[in-house]
Amino acid sequence: MDIYTVCGREIFVLLPPEYHKDECLPVLYFHDGKDTAPLLEKAEHKLYGEGRLKRHITVALSTSDRLKDLTPWPGKAISHKFKDFGGGGDAYIAYIENNLIPFINEKYATRKEASEVSIGGVSLGGIMSIYALYKSNLFGNALCISGSFWYYDFIEFLKSNSPKNKNAKIILISGKDEGKGKPEPLDKTTQYAEEAAEILKGKTNHPVNLLWDEGGHHHNRQNRIEEGLLRLYK
Repeated sequence: MDIYTVCGREIFVLLPPEYHKDECLPVLYFHDGKDTAPLLEKAEHKLYGEGRLKRHITVALSTSDRLKDLTPWPGKAISHKFKDFGGGGDAYIAYIENNLIPFINEKYATRKEASEVSIGGVSLGGIMSIYALYKSNLFGNALCISGSFWYYDFIEFLKSNSPKNKNAKIILISGKDEGKGKPEPLDKTTQYAEEAAEILKGKTNHPVNLLWDEGGHHHNRQNRIEEGLLRLYK
């Protein structure tokens, strides 16, 4: 794993086995790098070892403030334990576009066409990956795991707008018990996920499938990441 600091953010770069610097590869940008890089590394080690994963570069980027970076607009906290959501998603996506992607493209041999550039994340990182498709034409694929589609007015945003890339491939993975026993609006997480999937089906030329597994929001994270990688790079 290569580790860099790019404009103040820590970046974790995962390369395929026996990587050669002249090998031009697709790139996956994945949110919450400090937490997800170890899970991604474990998943990729397993899937490469089994010969099931297409070679690619994964860039796990850290957030400076995830409640700001991974929300598209401000919102009230859902619990007194947390601060309000900052709504800094546009600036965060601009950082990926204008700072991170150029850095990675200069450092490594990468495929630059949108169909070979993916963005993914978990929870708020999941909806930020979908949001990125609506804000940027650089991404051709989005992986949304346990997406927080309950976020304030996000469903309405999906309805009222369209992805920049009509050929975007969208992968949604969630647990059947997500939001169970939680306060509003989290208690309707699965309903919001189903509604989002239906909306997105009419927004892209690719089929959009919502994949379910047993478990709640924090369950089966390793398995969900493995399934997402296979859906992207089978």
